[in-house]
Amino acid sequence: MARGGTEPRNVNGQTAVRTSYYRTLLYNLLCGQFDVECDEGIDKGYVLFNLLINGSFAVLKTPLGVLPLRCTYFGVNVFNLPTHVKVVAPVLKQAIDAELYTDQVVIYHTPRIRESQAFMSFQYLLQMYAEQMASIDKSIDMNLMNSNSAFMVEAETKAQAESIKKAYDKAQAGEPLVVYRAGADLSMKDGMHMLTTNIKNSFIVNDLFDAKRNVMNEFLTWIGVNNSPIDKKERVTTVESNSNNQQLDDTMYLFRKALEEANKEREQKFPEFNFTLKMKEVKRDDLSGNALSEGSERRKEAGDLSR
Repeated sequence: MARGGTEPRNVNGQTAVRTSYYRTLLYNLLCGQFDVECDEGIDKGYVLFNLLINGSFAVLKTPLGVLPLRCTYFGVNVFNLPTHVKVVAPVLKQAIDAELYTDQVVIYHTPRIRESQAFMSFQYLLQMYAEQMASIDKSIDMNLMNSNSAFMVEAETKAQAESIKKAYDKAQAGEPLVVYRAGADLSMKDGMHMLTTNIKNSFIVNDLFDAKRNVMNEFLTWIGVNNSPIDKKERVTTVESNSNNQQLDDTMYLFRKALEEANKEREQKFPEFNFTLKMKEVKRDDLSGNALSEGSERRKEAGDLSR
């Protein structure tokens, strides 16, 4: 029962909650594809959030030392790109400005949006797939509720409808025999008409769960994670499991390349600062073609294939 004693009359109230849940779930999956190697004083969650949601962050010298911090951009050059970054943090006495393309700053960023100064944010991808999965959950709930109604019965009068309801309630309560005398409200000229519904044909929950898995697989493909199709009942062959390998490589190629270049630039400009951010390498099994992350590879070597 909802707050205030009012029960929800439909499943719409759950959609926003489930969208938020799936968005968090997908964001954690996305963060799991990155490794941040740094000293204990650096907040890895802060770093990943600024990279994946805000699109970038700056590594530069501050009164507190070299730090990875959220930044904004200003200025414009001949290519219509920013020339400076500004960092504002509550603990800093004043804002820090740094000139791009110099030894003052290193920018870690996602691929740039075409014809824009902004970098790509994953928040739209997360929101889109979270809403799709929440929408499928809504359909699952609706189908489950509709499957509870197995039949409908015609009634000629209101009194007859009430008598039918009472008889149905008694039968559902477990009474082994429900008897009404002849000529009672249940009597009809042409007999009682029962409108049955085929629950088996209208029950599509299993199909909806498959659809949700397909949505998840599509999301995993867009973030460069290998996955297997769920619409094949037979054993998946090596060729089929490798069918999306090229798409996986192409999807995150620019992002992976940008991070590699940023790491090299950081090593040159701030060699004393222990910080590396990279995407997890995906190693494919030569026999099955399935993708194994670094963690999965370690578990395989240890003989643990349960996860």
